[in-house]
Amino acid sequence: MIRSVAIETPDGVYAPIHDVQGNIIKLVKMQSGEVIELSKPGPFGENLTANRVTDWSFSGKYVDMDAGLIYFGNRFYSPTLRRWLTHDPARQSPDLHLYCFNNPFKYYDPDGSTSEQAQEHYDNARGALIDALQHSISSGLLLEACPPAAAIEFYNAVQSWQEMAHEYVAGIHEDELSGEG
Repeated sequence: MIRSVAIETPDGVYAPIHDVQGNIIKLVKMQSGEVIELSKPGPFGENLTANRVTDWSFSGKYVDMDAGLIYFGNRFYSPTLRRWLTHDPARQSPDLHLYCFNNPFKYYDPDGSTSEQAQEHYDNARGALIDALQHSISSGLLLEACPPAAAIEFYNAVQSWQEMAHEYVAGIHEDELSGEG
């Protein structure tokens, strides 16, 4: 998954911090080092707010709050409908408008063209983090290179993802019990 490394706004240049789903959950202002917490969107892009520092948030993609849509590069996604507005170009399921096969905890869609297994993505992110930490230790770099901070952020992102998954599953279970699901 390709992720942004800098976001420029009228207020300055920021380094984004992503969670494991690619959502931008924090911004670090490059000039001051100030860390700005962003609201965490739900697994389908719900809970996006209009009062954001940047229009790039859910899955690291452009969010058009006026239209209520998210642009993934190849097509638009509606978090309100939890569906793509156009059909799946890869034709991966009978319902060609499903977002991540209706399971964003197991799948992700990097650019709006195909849903992929998320586990490989998480394993790659974990491997990259371990490589960075090993390089930092072997080269004698400590806090200056920030891998320990990256490790903390990665851990926090995984915890956030797990909490979101548990909340989502609990919500589905409640809907089934109440007859709404």
